[in-house]
Amino acid sequence: MPATLPPPPVRPVLTLSTEVKNILDAPPIWLVRWGSLLLLGGILVLLGAAGFVRYPRVITGQVALYAGSQLTAIALPAGATDYTLRVQPGQTVEAGQLLAIVRQGKAERALSAPTAGIVEAPAAPGGRVVLRLRPTAHARRSTITLAAPLGRRVRVGQRVLISLNAFPSNKFGQLTGHVVRPAQPAGANQATVTVVLDQGYRSTHGTLLPVAGLSQGTAQIITTDKHVLEHLLHL
Repeated sequence: MPATLPPPPVRPVLTLSTEVKNILDAPPIWLVRWGSLLLLGGILVLLGAAGFVRYPRVITGQVALYAGSQLTAIALPAGATDYTLRVQPGQTVEAGQLLAIVRQGKAERALSAPTAGIVEAPAAPGGRVVLRLRPTAHARRSTITLAAPLGRRVRVGQRVLISLNAFPSNKFGQLTGHVVRPAQPAGANQATVTVVLDQGYRSTHGTLLPVAGLSQGTAQIITTDKHVLEHLLHL
């Protein structure tokens, strides 16, 4: 005779009282009344925070910073026939200050200082170079090299943060500056951007970095510095 299998165990059946069933079937009144408002309030709080938090977009490139006093030549634009200087050698000028009035045929245009500096006479008077600028201590220049397609997003005036290899940013801070010249072709699908340091070699940590000769590092050009909400609205 085949072996007789034992009957399966009997599982207890959970029975709920009518009172418990009524509680489970009917959600709390406060949840029905205030749940949607709490959810809407949470969304509004997040949107409000997005309106205050900034999210910058940056372009990263390699930077070469020259600690020497490089002279900037101010030359006549193509087609210029004559000019009238508005500054004198030895005079200190600010970035954007009028240097000369240039005449191109019957038209006139302003020739402005690309950076702050001290005016010097041209090395060879009578040529295309009308004067030279020696950068002041707070207007040192550097050059950023980046991919040519990225250069199309660079505009004059954009902020720049520079981290030098010899001075790690987590310990010494970063140098700050701004773009003074749009990206220029540099061959091999690259472009260069000219930057002026706003505080010279003084970093964001307040440290005056002992920069000498050629220093290299990385630079971040901040192309946009909008709130998170502004970025979301442009998606």
